[in-house]
Amino acid sequence: METPLFIEKTSKDQTSIKKKGSWTNEDKINLIKLRLEGLSFKQIGDQLGRTEHSARSEYGRIRRGDTDVKVSLKELPELRKALPLKRNKV
Repeated sequence: METPLFIEKTSKDQTSIKKKGSWTNEDKINLIKLRLEGLSFKQIGDQLGRTEHSARSEYGRIRRGDTDVKVSLKELPELRKALPLKRNKV
């Protein structure tokens, strides 16, 4: 089943076609990777063919654990590097 598309008016003379619908696991992994690279939600949305709001909302759901994304740290070594290290309490 293909993801439905919709047209977003980005400025007075420009429009862009954006995806609408559920985020795939691959999209969610790419969202995490791009965010860890320091991209803004606007840039992420543009790269993934989504709106800024959609990227921001999905990232929030991932952070809260409100999504079914299955991300293995073995698949994302850069995610492992970005996670805070466990420190022993003294």
